[in-house]
Amino acid sequence: MNKSITQQNFEKSNMLISALVDSVSNKDNLQMYIVREFYKAYNNDNFDLAYQIVNEAFNHNHIAGYKYLECCKLCNVKGEFFEIATKNPLINLN
Repeated sequence: MNKSITQQNFEKSNMLISALVDSVSNKDNLQMYIVREFYKAYNNDNFDLAYQIVNEAFNHNHIAGYKYLECCKLCNVKGEFFEIATKNPLINLN
């Protein structure tokens, strides 16, 4: 059975985040690398993948709420965690 584009992008985003978590030695830089991957997808007009990257990163506490909101706005999406990030933009900021 064929997977939807959204399901494929969800899986890609999870693999990407897992690889970054495993390979970034300085966890303070993890958000920067995640956002870099977001912009790679975004600049290639793959807005769904870009959104999936930040959505999963936020879900696993790897990016701050304000960065999540900023990226969702660029993708023109009210993200799954919009309310949480809006209430506390500094959530997940380590």
